[in-house]
Amino acid sequence: MKHICVSLGIFLLILAFCLFSANFTSDRVQETSAMLKAALDARRAGDELSSLRLVRTASAHWKKYEAYFGTVLRHAEIDDILGEFARLEAFARGEDQDEFYSTCAALLTQLEHIEQMEWPFAHNIL
Repeated sequence: MKHICVSLGIFLLILAFCLFSANFTSDRVQETSAMLKAALDARRAGDELSSLRLVRTASAHWKKYEAYFGTVLRHAEIDDILGEFARLEAFARGEDQDEFYSTCAALLTQLEHIEQMEWPFAHNIL
C-alpha cells in the first residue's frame, strides 16, 4: 500500500507541474502575441515607431522567460522564434511592410502552435 501511495504522490506532483507549465507557457505566449498584434495595428495605422517599440518589447518579454522555456520546450522551437523576432525587428525598422506583415503572421502562428502543443489534447498525444 505504501508503494502505491508514493507512486500516486509522484504522479500527482508530475501532473501538477505539467499543468502549471502548460498554463504558464500559455499565459506568456498570449502576452507576447498581444504585443505583436498591437505592433501590427500600429504599423497599419502608420505609426512605425510604436510598431518597432512594441516588437522590441515583445522580444524582450519572450527572452525574459528563455531559461524557463529552455527546460519545457524544444530548443529548435525557441531558436526559430528568436530568429523570427530578429527578422521582424529588422523589417519593423525598414520600409518593406509586406515582409513585416508576413513575418509577424508567421511568428504569431509559431507562438500559437507552441501554446496548443503544451496542452494535453488528443492530437498532441496520439
